Amino acid sequence: MNDALRRGLSDPPKKHDLPVVPEDERPTFRVKPICSGFAPGVDPLKLKELDADLELQELLQKMRE
Repeated sequence: MNDALRRGLSDPPKKHDLPVVPEDERPTFRVKPICSGFAPGVDPLKLKELDADLELQELLQKMRE
C-alpha cells in the first residue's frame, strides 16, 4: 500500500510517457439531451440560490415600506 501511495503522490507522468491515440480512433463525445421540464438556460442546481435571492428582495421591499 505504501508503494501505491508513493507512486500516486510522485510526479505525474511526462507528456511523452502518455499513450498517443490518433484522433480518428478516439471515441466521439456526444451529449445526450434529456427533457427536464425547465426552460433552456435554467440551472436546476442553482434554484436554491435563486430562491434565496428572491426571498432577500422580498424582505428588503417589506423593510422599505
